Amino acid sequence: MDRILGGLYISGYDSFIREGDILEKYNITHIVTVFKGKLPEDYYERFTIKGVEIDDLESENVLQYLDETNLFINKALFPDEEEIQVGLKKKHSTNIAIICQAGQSRSVSVLAAFLMKKYRLTLDQSLHAIQRKRELNKIRVNEGFQEQLQLFHSMGCKIDQDDPEYRQWKLNHSILYDPRGDDILSKDETFQKEEIPSADEEAFQIRCRKCRQHLAFSTSFVPHVPPGEDDKQSLFIRRVPNRRKIISVQSALNNACSHYFIEPLEWMKEQLQNTEELEGKFNCFKCDSRIGGYNWKGSRCSCGKWMVPAIYLQKVKCDEVRFNNNAVNMIAVNHNNIATKPNSDQ
Repeated sequence: MDRILGGLYISGYDSFIREGDILEKYNITHIVTVFKGKLPEDYYERFTIKGVEIDDLESENVLQYLDETNLFINKALFPDEEEIQVGLKKKHSTNIAIICQAGQSRSVSVLAAFLMKKYRLTLDQSLHAIQRKRELNKIRVNEGFQEQLQLFHSMGCKIDQDDPEYRQWKLNHSILYDPRGDDILSKDETFQKEEIPSADEEAFQIRCRKCRQHLAFSTSFVPHVPPGEDDKQSLFIRRVPNRRKIISVQSALNNACSHYFIEPLEWMKEQLQNTEELEGKFNCFKCDSRIGGYNWKGSRCSCGKWMVPAIYLQKVKCDEVRFNNNAVNMIAVNHNNIATKPNSDQ
């Protein structure tokens, strides 16, 4: 078991159990377990324990527990704080151990998330703070957890259900368990009811080119950055069917983006929930013209960027409409009718 900072300790399960009386040795009174299993029964009588039952797999969702574990750790170290006082440096009141099976990935992720939140550290700084007190080969955070921790940091070290990147991550993550998307599509909260952009936001409107029906605001776009020169996605590689032989290689670097990748919106619910296909096309809900598509396995834009899942509108089928402050109120008047009156002449 290693002491990382103040009263913060980290350990793997076996070495933790071998420590013996940790209360007497280290004055540890609280424990966070990050594995599927239990400690010996007497531990639950002698210590305050928070359990997070996950495996060390890239597909596991550790993000959903980080707000809880941060509050638990902070309350153990600073009993007088009802909420986490970010950046405040003071002496820890007691000691807490964070353990997983090997003490390399799950426990490190939970501890790193706390250091990021409490002391305003980046992920790299948090991992370095742990690594310098622990042998190099004891820090092996899997890539899935690292991706989630980066997202956690970008959200200000708290789970923001309205964050576009977080919503897209949840969609992507759900595909790992349910390739058909049945579970995520069955939930009404998957489909966002757009908020009207404020007058001072630099946003624009996407309309059907044929009937001029509003389809989306640019505030509903999924972050979509074309790949760089060193990125494998910057190349379109054609191969002989069922063989590895390459027919041609083309660069995507000079290609303009041909799609608007967007979040699942309320008007898409009926089309997506009433299909059993993994991929398909979208029609405008007013004039029924073809405007886009979806693919739960993922799809590439003409710029090479691979999006999973891919829900998109085709630029050639839509128009961008820039609006000024006066136009925002006019848009708001008709906005609530978008999903509820799909056949009305708006």
